[in-house]
Amino acid sequence: MLRVKKYIGLRTLKTAFGAGLGIFFAHLLNLNYGVNTAIVVILSLQNTKRKSLNLAGVRILASVIALSLAKLVFTIFGFGPISFSIYLLLFIPIVVRLRLNEGLVPSSVLVSHLLASNSVTFGSLANEFAQMVIGASIALVLNLYIPGLESHLINDLAAIKRIKYRILESMRTGLMDEYESADWLVLLEEMSQRIDLATERVLNETGENFNRGLDYHLRYLKMESDQLESLRFMNRSVRSLSRGCELTRLAAELSGKALTQLKSIRMDREKIQEIKGSLELLAKPTDQSSMEEFQARAAAFQYLEDLVRLLDIRTDFVDSLSYSDRKLFREMHSKIREMENAGLDQQ
Repeated sequence: MLRVKKYIGLRTLKTAFGAGLGIFFAHLLNLNYGVNTAIVVILSLQNTKRKSLNLAGVRILASVIALSLAKLVFTIFGFGPISFSIYLLLFIPIVVRLRLNEGLVPSSVLVSHLLASNSVTFGSLANEFAQMVIGASIALVLNLYIPGLESHLINDLAAIKRIKYRILESMRTGLMDEYESADWLVLLEEMSQRIDLATERVLNETGENFNRGLDYHLRYLKMESDQLESLRFMNRSVRSLSRGCELTRLAAELSGKALTQLKSIRMDREKIQEIKGSLELLAKPTDQSSMEEFQARAAAFQYLEDLVRLLDIRTDFVDSLSYSDRKLFREMHSKIREMENAGLDQQ
């Protein structure tokens, strides 16, 4: 079964099942061009429930506009290549202006059926609209009621974040309480394995044919991987910090502040700037009375520089997101927080 899953992911199974189901319902309702319903299912299945819901609405609305325009154009200009061109000249600017681009191709396929049948009667229009509704609805239901990539990925990301927070908390506690712990070394390796498994899950469950829709998820995991590298650099520096000295206590305090920011859905840029301000103070040249003090200052500077980079990676990632991906980012973090709170309540 594991071998099969490696080559046939859950989305592939949903697509195959949904396409067959679409054709079945189309034949059950005696729709003409019923096979087109399967194409709508294939085009409408997405990696997340939110995207499937948005896409279903976009394509159904686009099909209403397309069929209405086709009725008008074919009635006035007849059924010919020029009429279809006129339809496209009207339809394309409308879908672009209304941001319904995802509905352009499937809706135009429906209109091509009207052209081929030389009919824009109510029955013909209803036949084409039914195909779109059935196909989009099947895709939506499959994503809503059959666990897909999103639910697995939320669990993976929640686990990765819990480990990341434990690593930073372990470093902070070790610096503050004047003892050295190797706990974070094990956690660093565990976080690395979790990221690799999550990335493999994304690629395996969706298959090579659907990678275009995975850009956000893969970039998110890349962000976690970059933060892991910063944590590894911090691990090297933390061992050079002398326990009990003022610089070590400063590093512990700022680690706590950074942890608070990382746990927030929206980080406070002023708080981050305070952390960066401490780094800038350490960067200023001072008269060192001994080599030990110089090395301690250098180690503290390196530790805090990597801590700031940890925060910058998260900030840069969020700044690079589109409006729709920002919504997904907030939704995912809200779900992760709900899972964590539920886990605390059960303890």
